[in-house]
Amino acid sequence: MIGSSASPTHDNFWAMGDTGPCGPCSEIFYDHGDHIPGGPPGSPDEDGDRFIEIWNLVFMQYEQVTPEQREQPAANPSIDTGMGLERMAAVCRASMTITTST
Repeated sequence: MIGSSASPTHDNFWAMGDTGPCGPCSEIFYDHGDHIPGGPPGSPDEDGDRFIEIWNLVFMQYEQVTPEQREQPAANPSIDTGMGLERMAAVCRASMTITTST
């Protein structure tokens, strides 16, 4: 099962640092199934291995001018996306890891 997080947290915001591009973000998680311990991201059981993040999107629509000041909109708004290749390979193999025993 693949789905986006319905995380109860409100910290889905990415920033490059004290200054620079920033914006809301979302993550896509893979659910290994209820036979693996762990809960969804943002839950008390999130430290288990059941859900792993495989992809994220950052909607860089703001510019952090100073640590206290955010400018809207950014001069060059964009979307940054990233996928964990090794995690996607593990999902495609229906495995918790991409390594094999020899």
